[in-house]
Amino acid sequence: MMFREVLSLVAQNGRCNMTLRMAVFIALLAAFSGLVPAVAQETEIDVATTPRVSLGKTSASPEETAMVPVYFIPPKSIPVGRLKLDVSFVSVNLKFDRVEPGPVADSAKVHLSAQVTPGKNENGIETSTVALVATVPEQSADSLPAGLLAYITLRVSATARPAKITLKTSAEATRPGSTDPLPDVRSFGAEVEVMAPGYSPTVVCFFFTH
Repeated sequence: MMFREVLSLVAQNGRCNMTLRMAVFIALLAAFSGLVPAVAQETEIDVATTPRVSLGKTSASPEETAMVPVYFIPPKSIPVGRLKLDVSFVSVNLKFDRVEPGPVADSAKVHLSAQVTPGKNENGIETSTVALVATVPEQSADSLPAGLLAYITLRVSATARPAKITLKTSAEATRPGSTDPLPDVRSFGAEVEVMAPGYSPTVVCFFFTH
């Protein structure tokens, strides 16, 4: 199934059910394996050596929470023991709430932690940077698993107006038991769309924005 078909199904059905999640994940794996061209990649990715992490696009109305999915694909030839993902966004009307494990993190007993750092951008507008860290169990030589690793939950303020808030990302990764960073880690951001009150929030299980 191609990305356009998958995204069309998601758009028609709103929230993702399990069948759609599986379809999207299969399409995701195919894209990263080179079977389906990735959408608008700026440079070619070496799937053998490059870890990839991406956020999913989501939406929410004022006073609701937006659950941003975090997807991870390890390189084929290098295990990843620790992943650090920084997610930065304008936080005037969007606040960090918590991080929850995804299904692959639960099954592999991955440890997740998160810290939020407040700041301001070049225009003096309030920002937040969420540092999400995922690590394999201590003494494990296994890699972090591929799939839906975590959810970053963000709360929309009561006074928020309809808008699209960009989530910018950067990432670093290391092998199990090592502190030396891998030379190339790719991360892909997304958007949180603030809907007008009364609209049903949606989640796109996976969407390549780069």
